[in-house]
Amino acid sequence: MIDNLGVSKEVIFQDLEGEAVLLNLQNGILFSLNPVAARMWELLSELGQAEKVLNQLLQEYDAPEEQLRQDLVDFIEKLKSKGLVEIQ
Repeated sequence: MIDNLGVSKEVIFQDLEGEAVLLNLQNGILFSLNPVAARMWELLSELGQAEKVLNQLLQEYDAPEEQLRQDLVDFIEKLKSKGLVEIQ
C-alpha cells in the first residue's frame, strides 16, 4: 500500500449538504465522493499515510479489512490518476 500521500495544493474539498466534491483548480476536474470516499479523503488529508487511514477506517466501519484495504487502494489510484493526490 502507498505510504505517504499529499493532497495537491490545487485541490479544493467541499461538502455541499451531504454531497462531497473535489475540484482540481489546475485542470478543472470535478470528482464526486460518496460518504465513505469523503471520509477516506478527510483521513488522507489529515493523516497522509494509507496504513493510518486504513486503521482508522477499520475502527469506524464494520467491514472486512481486505475489503476496506482494496477500496482504499482503488480510491487512491483514482485520485492519483486525476491529479488530486501526490505520492511523496
